Amino acid sequence: MDVAALRLACQFALPPNALGYCGSKTGTQKLKNCRDGKSCVGAEEELKKFIVLWPYLKTLSEITKLDPFSYEVVEAYCLGNDLLKKVKNADYEILLKNFKSQGIPDFLIDELKENPPKIFIPTHAFQVLFVGVGRASGAVPFNRKTVESCLITVQGGAAYHWGKKIRVLTKREQANLEFWTKEVLTKIAPLPEA
Repeated sequence: MDVAALRLACQFALPPNALGYCGSKTGTQKLKNCRDGKSCVGAEEELKKFIVLWPYLKTLSEITKLDPFSYEVVEAYCLGNDLLKKVKNADYEILLKNFKSQGIPDFLIDELKENPPKIFIPTHAFQVLFVGVGRASGAVPFNRKTVESCLITVQGGAAYHWGKKIRVLTKREQANLEFWTKEVLTKIAPLPEA
């Protein structure tokens, strides 16, 4: 078990879980315990219940041959890193397969098949902007307000998610997050209209 990877995943998963948007209602305490450096027992199982997080980690794992809960894979999804350079557009089919196995509604998978992205970048920003925050679960409406809340952003050198300060970022992490978010915004899906 890569505890650092689980803690990173829990840091970003906790805000939407605590709001009731992602994962199970029983997961919040397990995610908090792991995030806070206590016990990570049960955290991996809870993270696998996240309707979109788990398919992305599985997809990145299949592409890179790394464990889905390795630090590099979790970091690639949450903040972006050089693993994303290994991704090919054809790998988008892997994500759709993993969406199906996670129970994403067929109508959404069909729509995503019919309208593939110009470039596939399997990050949180891609999920929020291209697939659409809330579209897989129906937990929140897809609009500019929820997109801006769900996107992981940098403010004063720290990462924020759903209005919560997640962690202070290293210069490398900040550069990666800003770079990969900009890639999604400029090449795949801009912010929706207000």
